[in-house]
Amino acid sequence: MTIAIPSKDEAAKLLSDPSTFRGYSVCAEALPPASMLNRALTSDESWCMPRLFSDDSARQIVGSGAFKSLPQESRIEIGYGISPACRRRGYATTGVQLLVHEAFSSGLVEEVYAEVSSSNEASRGVL
Repeated sequence: MTIAIPSKDEAAKLLSDPSTFRGYSVCAEALPPASMLNRALTSDESWCMPRLFSDDSARQIVGSGAFKSLPQESRIEIGYGISPACRRRGYATTGVQLLVHEAFSSGLVEEVYAEVSSSNEASRGVL
């Protein structure tokens, strides 16, 4: 699995046609909410652009993750989601690992956190 960061043009295209991305099919409910893509389009910060999780062997976008804001006081919050059709295959675990690696590699972050409902056992396991 890899992470792809859409350009602003690609993000705008996903808003109007969410079925494909760079020749990959997009699984149902794999993309972040439209509000996140719109926010990214108005920002000059790459932190704001959602990351798309791709299964390269299947040529599918299976989910997405995002930094919920810019780093503040060396901390950043992440969020993520996986298409219901693609869950329980390790995509969330790998996606979160890649987001955490990106955050720490920036040199601006010392702590990554995420909030999850106590009833969401799958996400609790990922985190």
